[in-house]
Amino acid sequence: MQTISEQYIVDAQGQRLSVVVEFDHYQELLARLEELEEIYAFDLAE
Repeated sequence: MQTISEQYIVDAQGQRLSVVVEFDHYQELLARLEELEEIYAFDLAE
């Protein structure tokens, strides 16, 4: 498993507003999400 290094964008109070990840990691996250959606749809169809 790869290590993901992220950076956070925070407001003046230090509350996290956004997260910044490398584009390659973002694409991998989207691919995994798509795979999970397909598995979920398959499970619902059973």
